[in-house]
This record gives sequence, structure tokens and C-alpha cells, in this order.
Amino acid sequence: MTTQPLEEVKPDPLIGQRLGDFVVEQPLAAGGMGVVYRAKHPLIGRLAAIKVLKPEFATDTEQTDRFLKEAQALSAIKHRGIIEIIGFGNTSDGRQYMTTEFLDGEPLDAVLAREAPMPALRVLGLCDEILHALSAAHKSGVVHRDLKPSNVFLAVQSTGERIVKLLDFGLAKQNPVTLAQVSDGVLAKASLVAGTPEYIAPEQARGFAPTPRTDLYCLGVMMFEMLSGTLPFKAVGVVDMLKKHVYEAPPKLASRVSNLPEAVYELVDAMLEKDPEKRPGSAELVRQQVLRLTRQLQAENTVQRPNPILVVPAPFRMAGPDAPTPPLDKKNIVTEPVLRTPTADKLENELKKGPNRKPLYAAIALLFLAVLVYWLWPRGTQTPEPIAEPKPAPPPVELAKAPEPAPAPAPAPLPVIEETEPLPSLPTAMAKAALPKRDKQLVAIIKPPPQVALSANDRCANLESWRQEELDRADDISTVARARLMEAGRTSDDIDKALKSLAPVKAKINATKNGNDCIEATRQLTAWATEHGL
Repeated sequence: MTTQPLEEVKPDPLIGQRLGDFVVEQPLAAGGMGVVYRAKHPLIGRLAAIKVLKPEFATDTEQTDRFLKEAQALSAIKHRGIIEIIGFGNTSDGRQYMTTEFLDGEPLDAVLAREAPMPALRVLGLCDEILHALSAAHKSGVVHRDLKPSNVFLAVQSTGERIVKLLDFGLAKQNPVTLAQVSDGVLAKASLVAGTPEYIAPEQARGFAPTPRTDLYCLGVMMFEMLSGTLPFKAVGVVDMLKKHVYEAPPKLASRVSNLPEAVYELVDAMLEKDPEKRPGSAELVRQQVLRLTRQLQAENTVQRPNPILVVPAPFRMAGPDAPTPPLDKKNIVTEPVLRTPTADKLENELKKGPNRKPLYAAIALLFLAVLVYWLWPRGTQTPEPIAEPKPAPPPVELAKAPEPAPAPAPAPLPVIEETEPLPSLPTAMAKAALPKRDKQLVAIIKPPPQVALSANDRCANLESWRQEELDRADDISTVARARLMEAGRTSDDIDKALKSLAPVKAKINATKNGNDCIEATRQLTAWATEHGL
């Protein structure tokens, strides 16, 4: 038995090298033209991605020119949706490299493989960000020309926010490759076609100069795939796919997926028009349409009741004489500590004994009478006669001396109530005695009922539920009002000024505490909607 020696794996010479300000750490991915490495700044620790051409392309003028064009295109655009280029140069063995920001996340094609068909709201959200970045590129004079899911990256920021980044502008500003060249076998590799066959625009396949509407066709194919889970065309090869894009009418999106707003079908069909002049005029115009559709779907998904803008709330009814008493709302009950008088505990025990309270009432009456007698008892300078036993007549009063004032007679003894503590001597002392210590016992104090008597069926009977419904209704009214003002061509400042008057109404809803406030806040919100034609 003979054995073959294992092929020696040569270490990557770039690992550990310093390219520009970054040190290469490890490879991340490899493509047809180059390898992408992760690198780190040795001092501040910032991560970066370095894309390096493969050795076999280092002397290929066409590929090196494409690589340089990509760096120039990226540096010309300043937008958070376009991957940022940090540096450009050559390695020690003469290969070109490009340093870009490091992205943490996954490409859109991986998401499509896992989740397609995707919900319409999510598709519109992704397209909004893609269109925003495309609009910035087009304003800088750059057409991407190779827009496809693998060149759209869903990056995760350090804050947890997910944003869309457009990658690979290597075909931007390049000379087009015609369908005839591919059909005649002039090009040996399909990867050299100016675009990806599954997403290529008809004018690209025919060799015409690309325009911003070329990118819109590519995005239309992506929207078709994201919403339906399938590509518009199926082909047996590159040439067949290119011919379908050039000559065959694309299928209607409605034939692949249902239950979408009619405006979504119309938008995708318009972006897949063969004639560029029949497509939307710019990425910004498409983005405005996407935003309107997003608001429409959000309103339909969040409102699970009849349209509040078209339904006027029923007038509130006052409770009739036979109407049932609304149940006690526990939220209106609070507990507070109670100050107790010295005999409060004893009196409370007496009250708990039952309905036989006559002895207690009699004792209180006697006490009050005794205090009243004390205050009305005459006071003077004469010496009171003893009460206990009779004495002989007093001697004649000497005129020269006045009798000395004697102390006031002692008050009548107070009745005793079952060995209780002595009660205060004054009636007012019971209400204004020195503050006793607080007792830990708590009693329920019920807030006064609302000023308006409401039946159990009225919406204001439960203010918390009513408040949430009215705030939701206010948001819905605001959304529809904003959409109508935008369609009317109003500016952002005019729209914000018009919607600003709704803020006091929402504040009134939040501050509502009783039935009267509830009725008034509902009336104000309905009046606002009517005033704005809703």
C-alpha cells in the first residue's frame, strides 16, 4: 500500500501584514476576483474590511481598472447607505487593495433564502433605504449597474439598529457589454457581463448606456422576488436569461402573490417596463410612493376597528333614574392614615358590638350636659356653702374686710363608661386636641364620583380604556391628514404646522380625569378631524 504525501497548505502571506493603517487578521470571504480580510487598527482597535485582488488578476488591466473605478465611485458618495471607503493602495507583491468600513450583519440574498416571500411592510422598509442610497449615488453621477440581493448588506450597528448598505460599485461608469458579444462567444466568462443576468436591465443587455432608471429596473426585479419568493424569469443559461429580459414581457406580480394593495402591484409593474422612459423618473419619486404605501399598510395593520375618521362617536347619555349604578372603580380608591383621638379605639369597639348603641349615646349626652353645666355654673367672690353637712348661720359680715376669693367649685363627676379613659373636658378639645400619634391602621377614602353620571355601557365609564382608544384615533387621524397633505403637494413645514394644532387635543385626552373632560376631549378630536375634511 502506497501513501501520497499531503499537499502542504501554504500560509496566507497577507496575514499579519500592515496595509495602510490596519493589520490584516484573517480572511472573511473570497469571490471570483479577490479576497476580503478582516483587519484592525493597532492603536485604536477599529475594525476594517480590506478587499485584495487575487494574484492572477494583479496584471489584468481590465480588472485593476474596474477595482479602481469602484474605489473612485465609493469616495464620490457620502451617504450612510453607501459603504464607506477608508483607503486604497498596493500590497508588497503589487496587488491592489481597498480598505472599507467593517460591517457586521448579513447580505440580503441570505435573508431571502431563509424568509422569502417576505411581508410587504418589511419589503417596503428595505426598499425605502435602498432608494435613499440610490438617490444619493445618482445625484453624485454614479449608477450602480449591478444592483442585486448579494450587493445589499443588512448591517447591525453598535446600538442594535439595522441599516442597509449598498456594496460593490465595481461596474459603475464602466463600458457596457452587449448581448451580441455574449451570444457570439466573444466573452469567455459570464461574470464579465456588465450586470448580473437575473437582475440585468434590458438596455444593459442590449449594450446601451445605463441611466438611473437602469438601477430602478434591477430594484423592481428584487421587489418582485422579495414579495413573491420567485424571480420574474426562469432560463436555462445566461444567454437565454438575457434574451428574456430584452424581449419577453415580465409576468404580473398579481399572478404570483395576492392580498397586496393595488398600488404595490402597479409600482412593481412600472419598474419592470422594458422601455426606460416608461419607468418612474427617479429613485426619489419611487421612494415617495414607497413611503405612502408604507403608511397605508401600517394604518390597515394597526386599526382593528371601523375607520375612526369616518365613524362619529355616539353622544354620551346621562344615566336615567332606573339606570344601574356603575361599578366602583378600584382606581378611585386610595388609602390614607387616620389620626385617632384617645378614645377612638374604645368607641370603635362599641360600634362593632351591634345595633344596640343606646347606652353609648346616653353616655355621650350626659358628658355633653356635664360640660355645659360646668360652663354655665355661676362664679363669684362668695364662699360657697358646704354641701356635705349643714352649719350654723355665719357671723355678721365685717364691712372693713372683703372675703378672700375662694377656688371655683369642683365640677360634677363625669359618668364612667366601662372603665374608659377620661374624656377631654371641652367639646372643642375632641376636634382640636393636640395631635395624637398616627395609628398604623388604614381606612378607605373614596374619591367623589365624576360630575357626569355615566352608564356602564358608556365609553367614559372606563377612562383608561377610553383614553387609549382616543389616542389611537388621534394617531390614525394624524397619519391620514399627513398623507392627504403630501398628496396635495404641501411642504414639510406646512404639514408640520397643520398637524401641530392636534397636539393640544391629545394633551386634553391625556389629562382627562372625569366624564365632563372625557366628553369635551372626544368632541374636540372629532371637530379637528371634521375641520380638516376627514
